[in-house]
Amino acid sequence: MCFDIQGRKIVLQQELFGSTPVTIAADGDGGIRYLPGCIESSLANCWFEFLLKNCAWGAYRRTMYDREVAVPRLISGYMKDAEKLP
Repeated sequence: MCFDIQGRKIVLQQELFGSTPVTIAADGDGGIRYLPGCIESSLANCWFEFLLKNCAWGAYRRTMYDREVAVPRLISGYMKDAEKLP
């Protein structure tokens, strides 16, 4: 949400744990929406624990501003047509 007050643009931060659906991206295919509470937190925690234990997590490096730096997170991925998915 933006406001213009005396020539200054003021942007309000959205609720961190709000209950209102938020459209993140809108396009002709339906877009991306965040739906708070769509998945019970206990189920989300189970999914997280499963993925944490069963995915092949890796640390990577990339070139940034003419030097190699560590990617600041662990990454895991699968091919869309992989036979074994978590």
